[in-house]
Amino acid sequence: MNRDFLKIIDFLQMRAEDRRFIEYWEEQKKGSRAGYYITYTIAWSVVSFLLLFFLSKLLTNLWKTGGSYLIYVFIVISVFCGYVITNLAWTKNEKRLKRLTDQLNKEEQN
Repeated sequence: MNRDFLKIIDFLQMRAEDRRFIEYWEEQKKGSRAGYYITYTIAWSVVSFLLLFFLSKLLTNLWKTGGSYLIYVFIVISVFCGYVITNLAWTKNEKRLKRLTDQLNKEEQN
C-alpha cells in the first residue's frame, strides 16, 4: 500500500501536461495498434491529398500537363505520407511515454 501511495504522489507531482499525455496515450493503446494506424493514416491521407490538390491548383499547371492520371499519383503520395506521419507520431509518443514512465520509476526507487 505504501508503494502505491508513493507512486500516486510522484504522478501528481509531474507536470499537468505530462500527466494528461500519459493518460491519453495509455487510453489510446487500449485499442489495437492496427486500428490506430488505419484511422490516422486515413485522416492524414485526406489532409495530405487536399494539401497537394490545392497547392498544385494554385502554384502549378500540372492539371493541364499531367493528364487524368495525376489524381491517382496524388492519392498514392497522400496514402504514403499519411502512413509515414502516423508511424512517426506512434514512435514519438512511445518514446515520450517510456521516458516519462522511466522518470516515475526512478523517482519511485529513490
